[in-house]
Amino acid sequence: MIYVYNGGSPSGTSYGANGGGNGYNYPSSKQYGAGGGGSTHVATKPYGLGTNSSSGPSYANRSSILIVAGGGGGGGIDNGTAHKGGDGGGERGGNGSGGALGGRQISTGSSPSENFGIGDYYSSSGTASSGGGGGWFGGNYGLRGESGAGGSGYVDGVAPFTHNGKYYPAETEAGVNEGNGRAFIRYVECA
Repeated sequence: MIYVYNGGSPSGTSYGANGGGNGYNYPSSKQYGAGGGGSTHVATKPYGLGTNSSSGPSYANRSSILIVAGGGGGGGIDNGTAHKGGDGGGERGGNGSGGALGGRQISTGSSPSENFGIGDYYSSSGTASSGGGGGWFGGNYGLRGESGAGGSGYVDGVAPFTHNGKYYPAETEAGVNEGNGRAFIRYVECA
């Protein structure tokens, strides 16, 4: 059985489903944030990416995940200056405007599973923040009107092949997903 979960687009400060991080506005400082986009993924186990369920596509069960299309980080506004969120997808998600790091192929946190499948968010309401995008590993949040980073993409269990002398790789492309992550599986007919 194959399960496909579409990433949700963020709305305002609300995160996009399947791993986006929340944002927060702080109008008194003229700083505004936005939610990060969710990732799209294909797996052999049900539930959302990064779930804590022992039967879902968690870090412990990451071998069940075939494809991840990372979501983009939330944009930010600081005193009227707009900052675009980092793009999602590729081996490394795009960084946010203030130095928030995009998701990688391994965790950038204090444990191997930190940010797996889920974009980071700032848990305090005392400052404006923009959520990271979901992905294989989610992007980090941006603070004080700076934008969040995008989540990384991932491809595994999809074999490359050669047909009529042309090589067809299984690959993930960087810098293409704003908002929610989008995965494309192209059909190639082999004679």
